[in-house]
Amino acid sequence: MIDFINICMLIEEITQESFDSSFPYKWLFKKSNGWAGSFKTNQDIIELDIRPFGENGYNIEFISHDSGHLATNTNDQPNKVFSTIIKLIGEFIEEMEPEMLSFSADKTKSISRAKLYDRLIKRFGASFGYETDIIKNSDKNTYILKRTPHQ
Repeated sequence: MIDFINICMLIEEITQESFDSSFPYKWLFKKSNGWAGSFKTNQDIIELDIRPFGENGYNIEFISHDSGHLATNTNDQPNKVFSTIIKLIGEFIEEMEPEMLSFSADKTKSISRAKLYDRLIKRFGASFGYETDIIKNSDKNTYILKRTPHQ
């Protein structure tokens, strides 16, 4: 008999597996004034642009060559897209150890990733060693990740 706990564990395992697969990617450059990476999906080319701001803070932007923004890339294996983005960001964090990261979700587009980002930031922020904050406005959500102080 499958109980509620086993169902929850199965759902978590399936969800985790869906983020284990990623597209091949490459770093276009890794410099003091920013990093840029790129990967090709079945339908698009997506770039990740990471630029410094403030003291040891970085802003992350996702760019879809097909649509100009990632939000409309809904039919091209979205879990695989986000898994690839998480891997790119994870490499950046491992090498640069930034104190703070930020990115935003545009809520004015017909398809917004804000709700998905809300869930992903809560799930993966802590696993990277960051406390998370979401600043919600009518036109966009801004996500702030601050390095968790070592105890």
